[in-house]
Amino acid sequence: MNLLIKNILLNKNITDIFIRDGLIDSVGENLNIKADKTLDGTGRAAIPSFINAHTHSAMTLMRSYADDLDLHDWLENKIWPFEKNITEKDLPSLESMAIYKKLMRENIEGYKMENGDWLNVLGDGNLVNIACGDGHPAEVMDTSFALQALSAEYLSKNYSTLKPVVYHIPKDIDQKVARLRLSGMGVQIDD
Repeated sequence: MNLLIKNILLNKNITDIFIRDGLIDSVGENLNIKADKTLDGTGRAAIPSFINAHTHSAMTLMRSYADDLDLHDWLENKIWPFEKNITEKDLPSLESMAIYKKLMRENIEGYKMENGDWLNVLGDGNLVNIACGDGHPAEVMDTSFALQALSAEYLSKNYSTLKPVVYHIPKDIDQKVARLRLSGMGVQIDD
């Protein structure tokens, strides 16, 4: 099946996207291509593939903080509120508390605290995706790409019933990717 998406926001421009046999064939303004199905993308945005649209800058600082919480509670109640407020302006305070500062590797400054713990700051406290061009290792990104691909497939099959709001990844897709990832590592989930 061929799909033409008209008037969709992509990289700050309104454009058209033509998808032939499940692959992006053409991107451009006012594409005049015959498609099996045409969608109006007005008021919607396409997210380019292979772009990491998230960051975990504060998680390095927060390791071992509230380990007694389950992941969801830890993220929502400890990590995200902290991460939302940390900026490069916090670095002088951190530096004054540290007994030693060391460049761990490019884009990572280590701060040794009096108790012996190391706190690592990525990208000088700036948005990691922009400040640190290293990206995530393949072991992380393959999971992210699988979620993106299956979510795009879900959208293509269910677009007519979806409202223009933010959705969580459907639980069955999330669990499928998790099981495949863990299976590839030789690990299984207890049901």
